[in-house]
Amino acid sequence: MSAPRPAEASLPSTDAEIPISADLAVHALAQLPDSVNVEIASSDDVARAMVVARAYGVDNRIDVRLSAGDGKHRPSARFSLDGVARPYGPGSFASLLHDIGSTTPTPTRRGDDRVLAGARIAVITNQPAHYRIPLFNGLAERLGAVDASLRVYFLERTPTARPWLEGQRPAAFDHEYLSSVALPVRRHRRPSVPSRLGSELAGFQPTIILAAGLSPFVAGRAARFARNAGVSIGVWSGEIGQAPTARGRVRRAVRRQILCGVDFAIVYGWKSAQYLHQLAPSLPVVIGRNSSSIPARILGSRIPLQPTLVAVGDLASNRKGMDVLIDALSLTPHLQCELRLIGGGRLLPELAASARTDPRVTVLGPLGAAETRAEMSRSDVYLFPTRFDLFGLSLVEAMGCGLASVVTRCSGAVEDLCAPDVNCLRVDSHEPEEWAGAITRLSDHAGLRASLGHDAAATVAARWTMDHAVDAMMAGLRLGVKPTR
Repeated sequence: MSAPRPAEASLPSTDAEIPISADLAVHALAQLPDSVNVEIASSDDVARAMVVARAYGVDNRIDVRLSAGDGKHRPSARFSLDGVARPYGPGSFASLLHDIGSTTPTPTRRGDDRVLAGARIAVITNQPAHYRIPLFNGLAERLGAVDASLRVYFLERTPTARPWLEGQRPAAFDHEYLSSVALPVRRHRRPSVPSRLGSELAGFQPTIILAAGLSPFVAGRAARFARNAGVSIGVWSGEIGQAPTARGRVRRAVRRQILCGVDFAIVYGWKSAQYLHQLAPSLPVVIGRNSSSIPARILGSRIPLQPTLVAVGDLASNRKGMDVLIDALSLTPHLQCELRLIGGGRLLPELAASARTDPRVTVLGPLGAAETRAEMSRSDVYLFPTRFDLFGLSLVEAMGCGLASVVTRCSGAVEDLCAPDVNCLRVDSHEPEEWAGAITRLSDHAGLRASLGHDAAATVAARWTMDHAVDAMMAGLRLGVKPTR
């Protein structure tokens, strides 16, 4: 494509050892099988970490020891599996989880839901996207079993310009559509401001409020209502420190002020947890495991010699990196493969024009959720060249249905799910030459595709399904019960 490429997100290009803090140990333990235990040396964050551990329902697997000396030159947590010390190497959060627990399934029900008995929980979020409906259905079922109430307030209906967000209409849970006004502050995805948020909440009389995002017009107003009503308030956020929206002194100050007025937080993944801890070090945070319903894989009788590659992304900007894939294939004219690109937005005509010279590339344009899942389920390789994503839910879907994936580090989901050369290939740049090499490697080696896809599906099935997401959200809501804080 001829358009200039935006600056890449400021993520490190090589793995660096992550400090095994009390926080990280607790978040890891929540995603590891029950046979794993952890010893935590006392530290500044151990008290907050234990509050979170109780919410997760894993506090009985933690042994807190007093530190010897200042503890500056050794890890503050050590893992064991069935009583045997478990080593782990330097790398990402996902690599640590793989080293310790591999792909052993994690329970999808932990903690005591009865602490939420009688609670009235209000969730404020943007629109009823297809990946949120199963989550709210699961929450409503779990809460209803302990005589608790859930009401979801949507700021808007699904935008017709983004058909991939469309899903079934909410039915199994109580919900309302708020009257909202779109602020004219951005060209794309203008933030919605509810006009009668306070009166709607007052009518429901919640005991716990969960507001999605860090907007002062939504989360900030919900926090003021909660303070005045004397009820608990939490935020639900996917923001990470590398996001363009996370930069700026004024924005950080506003977010710190909002977080000072809330009691707990639920985040999409590990990078989101790190970001909120930078803004509000004392805030208890649960990783909500941002997930989706996984499409069923359509398996043939044999592994195809000519693989089908697929990429999914919003083409409102160059952020998704689709241009990199077209340029990469142009460097390998004799490679036998098929590339199918899914997405809509203002750059679609330009992308389609760039692809016309290569018969291996098909630009499908925007597809609905069901059609996108069908395309993904019959593909072999998922390409994720994003220059930046808060999370990247399509990667969860692709890995979950067993696609071999090629990823960058510029996405929150990669930190939680991707162990390089185990369940994915990782390319640490957006240079077409490097992507051409990764695509060639997977196209030429059917066995490697099968191995990466198998381990990717096992990773998601073990700890990142919709049932796991529902359980993690319940853990976050337990933080809103006042006696636990």
